[in-house]
Amino acid sequence: MATEPLAQPMPKAVPHDTGNTRQHVGDQALALGDKLLSLARGVTAALHGGKGTTAGMQGVLRLAETSVVAGIKNALDVRGHVRRHPWLAVGCATALGFFCAGMLRRT
Repeated sequence: MATEPLAQPMPKAVPHDTGNTRQHVGDQALALGDKLLSLARGVTAALHGGKGTTAGMQGVLRLAETSVVAGIKNALDVRGHVRRHPWLAVGCATALGFFCAGMLRRT
């Protein structure tokens, strides 16, 4: 006999934290896009401005690589996100636990 899980009200902070996280990730994506656009403009200026030397291009490409890697590390910093949004982390862990338990019951 399967029993239905008890529906418990969601803490008021969880939807708020979800909105904050969504906003934070969106802001990070926009910032990364702005950096990439700025770097693309720098490469274009270097190519068309007579600075198209190998050393100059390597410097621009190193800067681009550093910016992209830093942006990705910041976006994937799970510990940082958990520190900033602990209730959202608790909610996600709970949901994952229920999902895994449901999957194990089916087998």
